[in-house]
Parts: sequence; C-alpha cells; structure tokens
Amino acid sequence: MREHERIVFRSIFRVKARLRGSSSLLGYVGDISDGGLKLICDAPIEPGSRFEIDVSMRDGEGKTHQASAEVICQWTRENPRTGHQESGVALEKISASFHALVQRIRAQRKARTAGDKAPSA
Repeated sequence: MREHERIVFRSIFRVKARLRGSSSLLGYVGDISDGGLKLICDAPIEPGSRFEIDVSMRDGEGKTHQASAEVICQWTRENPRTGHQESGVALEKISASFHALVQRIRAQRKARTAGDKAPSA
C-alpha cells in the first residue's frame, strides 16, 4: 500500500518539471504526492541519481504556481503504449513550497468534485 495518496493528471502537459537553475524542460509530471512524483520524459533517468527540480503549473485563473524539491530516482521504465520514459522520483527533502503545491492541487480537486455533486437548480 502506498504511503501517500497520488494525484493523477489526465493531461501530462499541465505540470512541468525542470532541473533547478535550468530553463530546459526535464519532463512532465504524470502524478504527484507528498512523497514524490512520476516524471514523463523523452530520455531515461538513471535510478539512484539525485537532482534538484523546479515544478510549475498554471491554475484555472492563469496564475503559475512553482515548487522546488530535492529528489532521487527510484525506478525508470518505458511506457510501451506511448514510448515515453517514466521515472518514479522520491523526495529527498520535503520543501514547504512542494507541500503547498500538492495541498493546493488536492484542494482544487476536492472543490471541483464537490461542485460536480451539488444539486442542480
């Protein structure tokens, strides 16, 4: 059983990940939790490698939210359906900005779900 509840994104282009201090795109976030995330990339990431990332996403109002994290790659595999490389990365250090981003996404999902279940007038 997973330690942290994952938030899965239908569109992989919603949340972007870059190496900290770089403007080049590392990949997109397929899912995210308080413990880590799944990166979808063009090239494989070596399991055991440690690096720092900046994660960014736009909300429904067009405002960009960013977070930083120190991560370690746990696994990498090719998705046979898409051909993309998927890598599971765990947080080495939990940053306040990363935790806040996950909580913001979780709150948005709950609000949207609650709105879907509201009785219609």
